[in-house]
Amino acid sequence: MMRRTDFTITDQGTIWMFVPLTQKALTWLTEEVYSEDWQWFGAVRTVGGMLCVDHRYAADIAEHIIEEGFRVAV
Repeated sequence: MMRRTDFTITDQGTIWMFVPLTQKALTWLTEEVYSEDWQWFGAVRTVGGMLCVDHRYAADIAEHIIEEGFRVAV
């Protein structure tokens, strides 16, 4: 059985977009990454919502997501 992708991460240059695709991914993102409502594009803090992060912090967040064992599509 193939595991479902938990996150999509898109590098848009100065902004990276993190999209949690499972409830587990959303829970991790909202508990581990401090964010304001204005950083969310689309539905705020929901599965499928998009967290926009400055590129200076995004690589560290992506690294932690992978270290936690989440499946990521880029």
